[in-house]
Amino acid sequence: MSMTGSDVERFWRKVRKSNGCWEWQAARFTAGHGAFRLRPHDGKQRLARAHRIAWELTHGAIPDGRVVCHRCDNPPCVRPDHLFLGTQAENLADMRAKGRLGKNRGRPGEQHSQARLTRSDVVEMRRLRREGASFASLARRFGVGRATANRAVRGESWAHVPGAVTDGRVRPNFRCSRCGHEAPLGDHTHNGRVAAAKEETNQ
Repeated sequence: MSMTGSDVERFWRKVRKSNGCWEWQAARFTAGHGAFRLRPHDGKQRLARAHRIAWELTHGAIPDGRVVCHRCDNPPCVRPDHLFLGTQAENLADMRAKGRLGKNRGRPGEQHSQARLTRSDVVEMRRLRREGASFASLARRFGVGRATANRAVRGESWAHVPGAVTDGRVRPNFRCSRCGHEAPLGDHTHNGRVAAAKEETNQ
């Protein structure tokens, strides 16, 4: 990994330090790890996991066949002394021992162990967005990255909460004629096919 001094400064500006975890405040991968855009000399930008960069900035290159694991069990954390090296097998064993392996599958919203927002947070975010708040201001107010705020407001995450907002307008929720589930029209599917709408539920 090759980073300039300005890259390193840009990296640490995206970290909120505390007495506990140092959490990444910008974009994140699906599993919750920070996503940092590298700008190599060949001009081909790529996203790298922030906790791996934090390790390399502190300890040097990661040996082949090793992965960077979290002692704190908190994916967005980049605090160097909360990280350790292990093999992928050891990492999976650690996740299994801590009960994290696959436990979030099918768990929406606050039931997800990595959720950083609550249902009431999402409702308030959407209300503020309709009133003209920017995604940057929402991210600062609720302590999440802009991408997280964007997805929550637009219904790309927290889709089970009615009232997603796109372009300043509420996307109506409909009740599925087959199972009764409520979601924005077009978002709910059965076996890969968009379900039929029965009625509007939030207008």
